[in-house]
Amino acid sequence: MGFQREERIGWYLGLGCLALVRCFYGTYFRCMRFIVRSCTSEYQLKGAADTAAPKVFISHHQNMYGPIVSMKCLPEPVHLWVLSHFCNTKTCYNHLKNYTFSERFGWGRLRTFLVALLVSSPVSRLMKSAEAIPVYRESKKVMQTIEQSVDFLCKEENILIFPDIDYTDDNSEMRDIYSGFLYLEKYYYEKTGKHLAFVPLYVSKNCHSIYFGKEIYFRDNVSFLEERQNVSKFIRNNLNDLAVLCGDLK
Repeated sequence: MGFQREERIGWYLGLGCLALVRCFYGTYFRCMRFIVRSCTSEYQLKGAADTAAPKVFISHHQNMYGPIVSMKCLPEPVHLWVLSHFCNTKTCYNHLKNYTFSERFGWGRLRTFLVALLVSSPVSRLMKSAEAIPVYRESKKVMQTIEQSVDFLCKEENILIFPDIDYTDDNSEMRDIYSGFLYLEKYYYEKTGKHLAFVPLYVSKNCHSIYFGKEIYFRDNVSFLEERQNVSKFIRNNLNDLAVLCGDLK
């Protein structure tokens, strides 16, 4: 697939060592991840090792496939951007009942009520234990997401983002994406004087592998708004190139 065995070993060793520096995951998340890992197949990590820290991994949602596999398999701890509804038991219950199980899945009212009641507390607890970052879409609280993320990045803790506009689309092609996450570059640069490393990450259904692309940086002497458009397109194109490389996309 174009990657050498030494590169894969480099990822395991490099990311494994970094994970030992500060694994901020709580006990609940680690236990749940251990159970999932024990019951599901392994995924290979493919791509050149990189020592840049911190990193913002950008990936394709693929209708929950990307987040689940990434959080299960990545050896390096990451703060996952998660819709804020899932980070609180009450709002999680309401979202599952009023949208996920009813509108998306088309379940009946009784089944929707019982399952939403059953899983809302474990889901919100899992997000808290994973130290996920709540994403407040269409809200004045959106800057809380950016500020919390930049604080983690300044501690050299990495972030994982799935910016798909249609996260229910399980197609292998990355299509339209939100580009607001790129404001992380603006505020991180203001605090540190350094550019962020944005790393494309593609989870392959075909190869049961996680493919890492090369780091993407903003350029000096280019306006943020102009470069934001360029980097957004470059990230999307790189993710689709990885999908083609592993045979998921023709």
